[in-house]
Order: sequence, then structure tokens, then C-alpha cells
Amino acid sequence: MRHPDDSELVDAALAGTSPGDPSDAERVTLAHVAGCDRCRATVDDVRRVADLLRDTTAEDARWLPSPDTVWAAVAARLDSPASGGVGGDPEPGLPPATRPTSPTPPTPTRTQPDELAARRERTRSPRLVGWAAGIAAAGLVIGLLTGRALWREPAQTAPTTVAQVTLDTLDTRQRGGDASVVRTRTGVDLTVDTTTPLDAGDGYLEVWLINRDLKRMVSVGVLRGEGTASFPITQSLIDQGYTVVDISKEHFDDQPAHSGDSLLRGSLPA
Repeated sequence: MRHPDDSELVDAALAGTSPGDPSDAERVTLAHVAGCDRCRATVDDVRRVADLLRDTTAEDARWLPSPDTVWAAVAARLDSPASGGVGGDPEPGLPPATRPTSPTPPTPTRTQPDELAARRERTRSPRLVGWAAGIAAAGLVIGLLTGRALWREPAQTAPTTVAQVTLDTLDTRQRGGDASVVRTRTGVDLTVDTTTPLDAGDGYLEVWLINRDLKRMVSVGVLRGEGTASFPITQSLIDQGYTVVDISKEHFDDQPAHSGDSLLRGSLPA
């Protein structure tokens, strides 16, 4: 079972939050999500994040840092002699014998920058924790939406007919259908449309592309008796001169070669 990718799941999750009905692709994804616990969990997470962002106000986002004078006072207190920091003489009244006799300075106990930062972090408002979670959630949605915009497949363009020819009978030159080369988003197709039913007898109908030299040919596919059918081909075939469209009656004789019984034929413009 194919699971939708992140872009499709985001589209499905946000389908109900934007005006308009879900697209066909979103409906397909939602149908899959209804029966898939894993994908449904992802969609629920995205919806919760979207709700969180929608309910977040400017007041929630406001955080006023402490003035610089507060942190300066804290730092001064940490550096003072009473706090055990570096600097200052021994307390008065101590006998000379208790004074240091070694020139080695005492071990510094200055609070390191990392510890000071940690103390500052602990004094911040608990509201900051919730706001940080909101920022993380916003980052998730923004990342998914940005990825969807960057990696979304190009919009499908309408097929373009680049060449067309009328298919006529070889004996009476009566029109029996049309053939066209159509360029699509994924490649090139040969589309055959028979205007009148073709009788395959006890065999079947096969579509060919014959080279302009009338010596080389390739089979394109099997055709029903009437209607329209499309067959994938390559542009290189057309470029190499395979421009004669032929519909033949073939027999179930395990012979892959052309039977020689052509019903309709037409040459695409060079």
C-alpha cells in the first residue's frame, strides 16, 4: 500500500481550514487517512499545530527581558569577596601565620559564563517555555509548507497535438479515422481515432509506425475495433523517420511481423 508523502498529508490536513471544497487529490488522501493509523496520526499532529498557531496571540508572544542593571548587579555580587570570588584581602584580625605563605593564588571560584547563562535561563518566565513550544510547532508547519512549495510537482499542462494525419483505406482512399502525435507532461503519445468500426475477422488489429523508406517498422500496440486509443511512443522514433501510421489485420499465428493486410494508413507531416 502506498502512503501519501508529507506534502499530500499537509494538503489533506489543511483542506478543511481553507475556503472551498477539497480537491480530488485531497479527497483521495483523506480516504486513505481514514483507514491508515500512521497517516491519520500525522494529519492529527499537523492539525493540532495549525490550531495552536491560530490561537496564539500577540500577548502570548511578548516576553520582556530583565534590565541590564539586574544582571550587572548579579555579576558584581558573584565577583565580590564575600561570595568567595577572587579579589580582596584576608579578613582583618587573622594572625599573620594564617596568611598565605605561597605566592600561588587561590583557586578561582568566579562563576563561569555558562553557569551564569544557566542561572539567567532559570529565572525566565515559565511563559517562555510554552512560547518556545509554539515556535517549534510553527517551524514544523512552515517547514512542511515550504517543502511542499519547493518540491511540489509542476502543474499539469494540457496535452498538445504536434502532428496529425487522416487515415484512409489503401484501395478506395476513404477516410476511416485519424492519428495524431500528442505531447503530454510525461512524454509523447500516438493517438488513433477510428471513425468507423474495423473488422478484424478472426484475428486482431495492430497499430504500426512505418519508416518513410517503407522497409522498417515497429509495432505500437493492439487496437480495438473502434473508438480512440493512445499508445506511448518516443520522439526519437519520429525523428528517425517512423512517420507512417498503419493499422493492419493480424492473425493469431505467432508471427510478429506485419501480415501485409493493411486496413488504414496515413503519413504524418515531416
